This record gives sequence, structure tokens and C-alpha cells, in this order.
Amino acid sequence: PCLKTLNLFDMRLFGGGLASVLRALRAADRPPLLHGCVEVGSQSLCKKMLRSLGEGGYPSLRSLRLFLENGDVETFFERLVEVPDRPHFESLEFKRERHEEEEEEEEEEETSLLADGLRLVGQAIWMGRLSSLEKLSITTNDPKAVPSEISVDDATGLFSMLALQNLPKLSELSIVDLCLTDVDVDLLAQAVRAGNLSALRCSVYRRRWTSFGGYGLLDLWGWVH
Repeated sequence: PCLKTLNLFDMRLFGGGLASVLRALRAADRPPLLHGCVEVGSQSLCKKMLRSLGEGGYPSLRSLRLFLENGDVETFFERLVEVPDRPHFESLEFKRERHEEEEEEEEEEETSLLADGLRLVGQAIWMGRLSSLEKLSITTNDPKAVPSEISVDDATGLFSMLALQNLPKLSELSIVDLCLTDVDVDLLAQAVRAGNLSALRCSVYRRRWTSFGGYGLLDLWGWVH
């Protein structure tokens, strides 16, 4: 009953093992203060289980690391915004599942799916469904790609939601392999100015190709200080 943390990150769960862990995380006799941390990928999830994760069907599962592909991004976030009760995630890491054997003709479809996922993340923020988050991490797993119109537009849409909705507990924000512009950084500055990111202590942006310069950062520094 004194167990407070069950950290299964870096141990990808599959099949019956995953099902057993998830059942335990919502069992009636689970430790009352348990904070579960689980890493799962598309290959180990059926649609029903993914929807259950999105709706917060496992009360002790507070930290979730998702490696998603195809339509699974939409399945998770659509369910997250549909349910009447807000899920109580404290940490959400969303990574695009990418395989070396992916064919070139599939890349356009994958990029479109990723864009839909980013829009749904923004929608979830706008609807107040992620207000309990302390950490939000988004990784596209495509560091070689040059900036594209899709990545620019949808990153901007995501940052627009940060500027409009309060995330009072968010202390770590990580955006990796997305093309950010000065407009995005300016929107982040607006979020700070509005007090929407009052707990933010660590903000990470990493990409081989960059498309923002100085004025966005200068605006951000002005509001940070």
C-alpha cells in the first residue's frame, strides 16, 4: 500500500504483459497513491485499448509514453477530447513510430497523419483536457526532413493554443524535429506574457533545420525576465 511509483519506461510492453499491467493499474486494490509510468507502441495496442488510454481509463496511469503510427494518433486524441471527464495525465510523451523499412510513397500519408495528430494535441489543450500536464513532449522522429508547409502550419497551430489556454502545471515542454518559426516563438512569448505557462522551467526545441531567428527569442526573453 506504500508503493507510490511504478516506472516501466524503457521497457516496451506487448500482448498479455501490457494487458496485465493495465488491468493492475485500475484494479480496486491498487495502492491509492500509485503513479504508473508506461511506454507503449502501436504494434502492441488494439483500437479498444488505445481508446481506453485516451479516455483516462487507468486512473493510476499518470505518465504515458506513446510511440504511434498510422491512424493511432487520431484514435488516441479523438477519444481524449470526446470523453466528459478530463484525463489526469501528468506526463505525456508523443512520438511518431518510424521504421527503417518505410517506403517513400508512404511518407506523404504519414506526414498528413502527423499533422492531424498535432492539430488534435492543440484541440485537447484548447478544451482544457491537458491542464494537469507537468510534461509535454512531441517528437516526429524525422530529423532529416527539411521544413515543410505542413510542419510549419501545424506547429504554429499548436503554439497558438498554448497562447490561448492556461497550462498551470506544465514545467517541461519539448518539441523535437518540428520546424519552428519566429511566429511560433512569438506565440510562446504570448503564452508566457498571459501567465499560461507560469510553471515552465525547461523548454527544449531540437531540429537539424531551423527557421527562426532572433526577434522571437528576444520577445520571449523580455517576458521571461
